[in-house]
Amino acid sequence: MSASSKTDQAAERGKPSAIRRVLYFGTFGAIVIGIVVAAVVLLLNDLLGRWSSSPPREPKALAPGVSIMPFLSLNDSRIFPYGIAYGNGEFYVSLFGGNAVRKVTADGAMRFVAQLDAPAALAFSGNTLYVLDYNQVGAYSSGALKAIAADGTFRNVSDSPAARGLPLFAGLTADKQGKLYLSHPENGTLWRIAPSGAATLFWTAPQVGNARPSLTGLAYDRWDDSIIVADSGTGSIYKLITTASGVESQLLYRQQGFDPRALAVDPASRVLIAAWRGDNGTLYRLDAANGLVALAEGFRQPTSVIVVENTAYVVSSGAFGLIGGVEAKPPFRVDAVQLPN
Repeated sequence: MSASSKTDQAAERGKPSAIRRVLYFGTFGAIVIGIVVAAVVLLLNDLLGRWSSSPPREPKALAPGVSIMPFLSLNDSRIFPYGIAYGNGEFYVSLFGGNAVRKVTADGAMRFVAQLDAPAALAFSGNTLYVLDYNQVGAYSSGALKAIAADGTFRNVSDSPAARGLPLFAGLTADKQGKLYLSHPENGTLWRIAPSGAATLFWTAPQVGNARPSLTGLAYDRWDDSIIVADSGTGSIYKLITTASGVESQLLYRQQGFDPRALAVDPASRVLIAAWRGDNGTLYRLDAANGLVALAEGFRQPTSVIVVENTAYVVSSGAFGLIGGVEAKPPFRVDAVQLPN
Protein backbone atom coordinates (compact mmCIF):
# COMPACT_ATOMS: atom_id res chain seq x y z
CA MET A 1 0.00 0.00 0.00
CA SER A 2 1.36 3.37 -0.96
CA ALA A 3 2.05 6.11 1.52
CA SER A 4 -0.63 8.30 -0.05
CA SER A 5 -3.26 5.56 0.44
CA LYS A 6 -2.39 5.27 4.13
CA THR A 7 -2.69 9.03 4.51
CA ASP A 8 -6.14 9.07 2.85
CA GLN A 9 -7.37 6.28 5.08
CA ALA A 10 -6.12 8.09 8.18
CA ALA A 11 -7.92 11.26 7.10
CA GLU A 12 -11.12 9.32 6.55
CA ARG A 13 -10.74 7.76 10.01
CA GLY A 14 -10.31 11.28 11.47
CA LYS A 15 -13.60 12.58 10.00
CA PRO A 16 -16.74 12.11 12.18
CA SER A 17 -19.37 9.84 10.71
CA ALA A 18 -22.81 11.15 9.67
CA ILE A 19 -24.41 9.67 12.79
CA ARG A 20 -21.77 11.28 14.97
CA ARG A 21 -22.33 14.65 13.31
CA VAL A 22 -26.07 14.36 13.96
CA LEU A 23 -25.35 13.58 17.61
CA TYR A 24 -23.02 16.59 17.85
CA PHE A 25 -25.64 18.93 16.41
CA GLY A 26 -28.42 17.41 18.52
CA THR A 27 -26.41 17.79 21.72
CA PHE A 28 -25.48 21.36 20.88
CA GLY A 29 -29.11 22.21 20.02
CA ALA A 30 -30.38 20.66 23.26
CA ILE A 31 -27.89 22.73 25.25
CA VAL A 32 -28.97 25.95 23.51
CA ILE A 33 -32.67 25.16 23.99
CA GLY A 34 -32.04 24.32 27.64
CA ILE A 35 -30.30 27.64 28.21
CA VAL A 36 -33.15 29.57 26.54
CA VAL A 37 -35.85 27.70 28.49
CA ALA A 38 -34.00 28.22 31.76
CA ALA A 39 -33.67 31.95 31.04
CA VAL A 40 -37.38 32.24 30.26
CA VAL A 41 -38.35 30.32 33.41
CA LEU A 42 -36.11 32.51 35.55
CA LEU A 43 -37.57 35.65 33.99
CA LEU A 44 -41.17 34.49 34.51
CA ASN A 45 -40.43 33.44 38.07
CA ASP A 46 -38.91 36.83 38.69
CA LEU A 47 -41.93 38.66 37.28
CA LEU A 48 -44.47 36.45 39.03
CA GLY A 49 -42.47 36.68 42.20
CA ARG A 50 -42.62 40.46 42.05
CA TRP A 51 -46.39 40.38 41.52
CA SER A 52 -47.13 37.77 44.15
CA SER A 53 -44.59 38.63 46.83
CA SER A 54 -44.78 42.41 46.69
CA PRO A 55 -46.89 43.78 49.56
CA PRO A 56 -50.14 45.53 48.69
CA ARG A 57 -49.49 49.13 47.76
CA GLU A 58 -50.92 52.01 49.71
CA PRO A 59 -52.52 54.34 47.16
CA LYS A 60 -50.94 57.78 47.16
CA ALA A 61 -51.95 61.15 45.77
CA LEU A 62 -50.04 62.59 42.81
CA ALA A 63 -51.81 65.93 42.37
CA PRO A 64 -52.51 68.86 44.68
CA GLY A 65 -55.91 68.73 46.36
CA VAL A 66 -56.20 64.94 46.14
CA SER A 67 -56.76 62.91 49.30
CA ILE A 68 -57.41 59.18 49.65
CA MET A 69 -59.36 57.27 52.30
CA PRO A 70 -60.13 53.52 52.37
CA PHE A 71 -63.84 52.94 51.81
CA LEU A 72 -63.96 49.13 51.90
CA SER A 73 -61.40 46.43 52.67
CA LEU A 74 -61.71 42.69 51.99
CA ASN A 75 -59.33 40.24 53.62
CA ASP A 76 -60.23 36.96 51.91
CA SER A 77 -57.60 35.83 49.38
CA ARG A 78 -60.24 34.53 46.94
CA ILE A 79 -62.87 37.29 47.14
CA PHE A 80 -62.10 39.99 44.61
CA PRO A 81 -64.14 43.20 44.48
CA TYR A 82 -64.84 44.00 40.85
CA GLY A 83 -67.67 46.44 40.09
CA ILE A 84 -69.17 49.38 41.94
CA ALA A 85 -72.40 51.31 41.32
CA TYR A 86 -74.41 53.99 43.10
CA GLY A 87 -78.16 54.49 43.12
CA ASN A 88 -80.86 55.87 45.40
CA GLY A 89 -78.25 56.95 47.92
CA GLU A 90 -76.64 53.51 48.25
CA PHE A 91 -73.45 51.89 47.00
CA TYR A 92 -73.34 48.41 45.46
CA VAL A 93 -70.22 46.25 45.10
CA SER A 94 -69.85 42.99 43.21
CA LEU A 95 -67.63 40.30 44.73
CA PHE A 96 -66.26 38.21 41.88
CA GLY A 97 -64.92 35.41 44.07
CA GLY A 98 -67.59 35.89 46.73
CA ASN A 99 -70.51 35.00 44.42
CA ALA A 100 -72.58 37.94 45.60
CA VAL A 101 -73.57 41.57 45.17
CA ARG A 102 -73.74 43.59 48.37
CA LYS A 103 -74.86 47.02 49.46
CA VAL A 104 -72.26 49.12 51.23
CA THR A 105 -73.22 51.67 53.85
CA ALA A 106 -71.36 54.94 54.31
CA ASP A 107 -69.30 53.43 57.16
CA GLY A 108 -68.18 50.45 55.04
CA ALA A 109 -70.56 47.79 56.41
CA MET A 110 -71.96 45.36 53.81
CA ARG A 111 -75.47 43.95 53.40
CA PHE A 112 -76.40 41.03 51.16
CA VAL A 113 -78.32 41.86 47.95
CA ALA A 114 -78.21 38.80 45.68
CA GLN A 115 -76.38 35.50 45.24
CA LEU A 116 -74.85 35.01 41.77
CA ASP A 117 -72.09 32.91 40.22
CA ALA A 118 -69.27 35.42 39.68
CA PRO A 119 -70.60 39.00 39.38
CA ALA A 120 -68.41 41.66 37.77
CA ALA A 121 -69.32 45.00 36.12
CA LEU A 122 -72.33 46.87 37.55
CA ALA A 123 -74.67 49.66 36.41
CA PHE A 124 -77.68 51.20 38.17
CA SER A 125 -80.66 52.55 36.25
CA GLY A 126 -84.38 52.98 36.95
CA ASN A 127 -84.30 51.39 40.43
CA THR A 128 -82.69 48.30 38.91
CA LEU A 129 -79.15 47.06 39.35
CA TYR A 130 -77.60 45.46 36.26
CA VAL A 131 -74.68 43.06 36.48
CA LEU A 132 -72.45 41.01 34.22
CA ASP A 133 -72.50 37.60 35.90
CA TYR A 134 -69.89 35.01 34.87
CA ASN A 135 -70.21 31.26 35.10
CA GLN A 136 -66.97 30.81 37.05
CA VAL A 137 -64.04 32.64 38.60
CA GLY A 138 -61.16 32.67 36.15
CA ALA A 139 -59.75 33.96 32.89
CA TYR A 140 -61.91 31.76 30.65
CA SER A 141 -65.27 32.48 32.24
CA SER A 142 -68.35 33.43 30.22
CA GLY A 143 -70.62 36.29 31.28
CA ALA A 144 -74.29 37.14 30.84
CA LEU A 145 -76.21 40.35 31.47
CA LYS A 146 -78.67 40.13 34.38
CA ALA A 147 -80.98 42.52 36.24
CA ILE A 148 -81.40 42.50 40.03
CA ALA A 149 -84.70 43.80 41.39
CA ALA A 150 -85.13 45.59 44.71
CA ASP A 151 -86.15 42.30 46.40
CA GLY A 152 -82.93 40.57 45.30
CA THR A 153 -84.45 38.42 42.55
CA PHE A 154 -82.67 38.49 39.22
CA ARG A 155 -83.45 37.75 35.58
CA ASN A 156 -81.69 37.62 32.24
CA VAL A 157 -82.05 40.98 30.49
CA SER A 158 -81.85 39.85 26.87
CA ASP A 159 -81.93 36.68 24.80
CA SER A 160 -79.55 38.25 22.28
CA PRO A 161 -76.15 36.57 21.81
CA ALA A 162 -74.67 40.04 22.42
CA ALA A 163 -75.74 39.80 26.08
CA ARG A 164 -74.33 36.30 26.61
CA GLY A 165 -70.94 34.63 26.28
CA LEU A 166 -69.09 37.79 27.26
CA PRO A 167 -65.37 37.55 28.03
CA LEU A 168 -63.83 38.84 31.23
CA PHE A 169 -63.32 42.63 31.52
CA ALA A 170 -66.39 43.48 29.42
CA GLY A 171 -67.74 46.92 30.36
CA LEU A 172 -71.26 48.02 31.29
CA THR A 173 -73.03 51.37 31.63
CA ALA A 174 -76.53 52.86 31.30
CA ASP A 175 -77.85 56.15 29.90
CA LYS A 176 -80.65 58.36 31.24
CA GLN A 177 -83.24 56.62 29.04
CA GLY A 178 -82.47 53.28 30.67
CA LYS A 179 -80.62 51.83 27.69
CA LEU A 180 -77.63 49.64 28.53
CA TYR A 181 -74.29 49.50 26.75
CA LEU A 182 -72.00 46.46 26.67
CA SER A 183 -68.41 46.41 25.45
CA HIS A 184 -66.86 43.25 24.02
CA PRO A 185 -63.09 43.12 24.68
CA GLU A 186 -62.31 40.43 22.11
CA ASN A 187 -63.87 41.88 18.96
CA GLY A 188 -63.95 45.63 19.65
CA THR A 189 -67.74 45.98 19.48
CA LEU A 190 -70.13 48.03 21.59
CA TRP A 191 -73.77 46.91 21.88
CA ARG A 192 -76.85 48.81 23.03
CA ILE A 193 -79.59 46.93 24.90
CA ALA A 194 -83.05 48.52 24.97
CA PRO A 195 -85.31 48.15 28.04
CA SER A 196 -87.26 45.58 25.99
CA GLY A 197 -84.10 43.45 25.72
CA ALA A 198 -83.55 44.13 22.00
CA ALA A 199 -79.84 44.40 21.19
CA THR A 200 -78.28 46.44 18.38
CA LEU A 201 -74.68 46.91 17.36
CA PHE A 202 -73.95 50.48 18.44
CA TRP A 203 -70.32 50.95 17.34
CA THR A 204 -67.21 49.06 16.26
CA ALA A 205 -63.80 50.41 17.26
CA PRO A 206 -61.16 50.83 14.55
CA GLN A 207 -57.87 49.01 14.37
CA VAL A 208 -54.89 51.32 14.89
CA GLY A 209 -51.86 50.20 12.90
CA ASN A 210 -51.18 46.63 13.97
CA ALA A 211 -53.04 47.06 17.27
CA ARG A 212 -56.48 45.48 17.47
CA PRO A 213 -59.15 47.15 19.63
CA SER A 214 -60.12 45.72 23.01
CA LEU A 215 -63.02 47.64 24.50
CA THR A 216 -63.18 47.51 28.29
CA GLY A 217 -64.44 50.37 30.49
CA LEU A 218 -67.54 52.43 29.70
CA ALA A 219 -69.08 55.55 31.22
CA TYR A 220 -72.12 57.68 30.48
CA ASP A 221 -71.69 61.46 30.28
CA ARG A 222 -75.08 62.90 31.18
CA TRP A 223 -73.92 66.42 30.31
CA ASP A 224 -73.97 65.78 26.56
CA ASP A 225 -75.70 62.37 26.47
CA SER A 226 -72.59 60.59 25.21
CA ILE A 227 -70.86 57.28 25.89
CA ILE A 228 -67.18 57.28 26.84
CA VAL A 229 -65.28 54.16 25.78
CA ALA A 230 -61.88 52.79 26.88
CA ASP A 231 -59.91 50.79 24.31
CA SER A 232 -57.06 49.04 26.09
CA GLY A 233 -55.96 47.35 22.86
CA THR A 234 -54.97 50.61 21.14
CA GLY A 235 -54.54 52.86 24.19
CA SER A 236 -57.47 55.04 23.13
CA ILE A 237 -60.36 56.91 24.77
CA TYR A 238 -63.39 57.72 22.60
CA LYS A 239 -66.54 59.80 23.02
CA LEU A 240 -69.59 58.50 21.12
CA ILE A 241 -72.49 60.81 20.35
CA THR A 242 -75.73 59.69 18.71
CA THR A 243 -76.73 61.93 15.81
CA ALA A 244 -79.49 61.90 13.21
CA SER A 245 -77.15 60.15 10.79
CA GLY A 246 -75.75 57.57 13.21
CA VAL A 247 -73.00 57.43 15.84
CA GLU A 248 -70.26 60.04 15.74
CA SER A 249 -66.96 59.04 17.38
CA GLN A 250 -64.46 61.52 18.75
CA LEU A 251 -60.95 60.48 19.76
CA LEU A 252 -60.24 62.06 23.14
CA TYR A 253 -56.85 60.51 23.83
CA ARG A 254 -54.44 57.91 22.48
CA GLN A 255 -51.04 56.70 23.62
CA GLN A 256 -49.18 53.54 22.66
CA GLY A 257 -48.93 51.20 25.65
CA PHE A 258 -51.66 53.01 27.59
CA ASP A 259 -53.99 50.47 29.23
CA PRO A 260 -57.29 52.10 30.30
CA ARG A 261 -59.64 49.73 32.14
CA ALA A 262 -62.36 51.73 33.91
CA LEU A 263 -64.01 55.11 33.32
CA ALA A 264 -66.19 57.67 35.06
CA VAL A 265 -67.28 61.26 34.43
CA ASP A 266 -66.99 63.92 37.13
CA PRO A 267 -69.49 66.75 37.81
CA ALA A 268 -67.57 69.03 35.41
CA SER A 269 -67.88 66.52 32.55
CA ARG A 270 -64.21 65.56 32.81
CA VAL A 271 -63.30 61.93 32.17
CA LEU A 272 -61.65 59.88 34.92
CA ILE A 273 -59.57 56.91 33.78
CA ALA A 274 -58.29 54.01 35.86
CA ALA A 275 -55.39 52.51 33.89
CA TRP A 276 -53.08 49.58 34.50
CA ARG A 277 -49.29 49.67 34.52
CA GLY A 278 -48.37 46.10 35.40
CA ASP A 279 -49.57 45.60 38.97
CA ASN A 280 -49.73 49.35 39.65
CA GLY A 281 -52.95 51.16 38.71
CA THR A 282 -53.16 54.92 38.20
CA LEU A 283 -56.17 57.23 38.32
CA TYR A 284 -56.07 59.98 35.67
CA ARG A 285 -58.28 62.91 34.77
CA LEU A 286 -58.66 63.99 31.16
CA ASP A 287 -59.85 67.46 30.26
CA ALA A 288 -59.42 69.90 27.41
CA ALA A 289 -57.42 72.42 29.41
CA ASN A 290 -54.72 70.19 30.95
CA GLY A 291 -54.80 66.96 28.95
CA LEU A 292 -54.10 63.76 30.88
CA VAL A 293 -53.28 64.44 34.55
CA ALA A 294 -52.27 61.70 37.02
CA LEU A 295 -54.28 62.12 40.24
CA ALA A 296 -53.29 59.05 42.28
CA GLU A 297 -51.49 55.72 41.94
CA GLY A 298 -50.94 52.46 43.80
CA PHE A 299 -54.25 50.79 42.96
CA ARG A 300 -54.13 47.04 42.28
CA GLN A 301 -55.49 46.43 38.78
CA PRO A 302 -58.56 48.69 39.11
CA THR A 303 -61.64 47.35 37.32
CA SER A 304 -64.25 49.96 38.22
CA VAL A 305 -64.50 53.63 39.15
CA ILE A 306 -67.52 55.85 39.82
CA VAL A 307 -67.90 59.47 40.91
CA VAL A 308 -70.37 60.54 43.59
CA GLU A 309 -70.41 64.32 44.06
CA ASN A 310 -66.69 65.15 44.05
CA THR A 311 -65.33 61.80 45.22
CA ALA A 312 -64.11 58.96 42.99
CA TYR A 313 -64.47 55.39 44.27
CA VAL A 314 -61.80 53.12 42.80
CA VAL A 315 -62.07 49.32 43.00
CA SER A 316 -58.73 47.52 43.26
CA SER A 317 -59.58 44.03 42.07
CA GLY A 318 -56.23 42.27 42.35
CA ALA A 319 -57.04 40.91 38.89
CA PHE A 320 -53.77 39.01 38.49
CA GLY A 321 -55.02 36.71 41.23
CA LEU A 322 -58.54 36.83 39.85
CA ILE A 323 -57.50 35.37 36.50
CA GLY A 324 -55.34 32.69 38.12
CA GLY A 325 -51.68 31.76 38.05
CA VAL A 326 -50.54 34.51 40.43
CA GLU A 327 -51.01 34.65 44.16
CA ALA A 328 -52.65 37.95 45.05
CA LYS A 329 -52.56 38.79 48.71
CA PRO A 330 -55.35 40.64 50.51
CA PRO A 331 -56.56 43.11 51.51
CA PHE A 332 -58.42 44.10 48.34
CA ARG A 333 -59.77 47.61 48.66
CA VAL A 334 -62.18 50.17 47.42
CA ASP A 335 -60.71 53.64 47.97
CA ALA A 336 -62.47 57.00 48.13
CA VAL A 337 -60.43 59.61 46.29
CA GLN A 338 -61.33 63.22 46.99
CA LEU A 339 -60.93 65.03 43.68
CA PRO A 340 -59.38 68.45 43.20
CA ASN A 341 -61.37 71.31 41.70
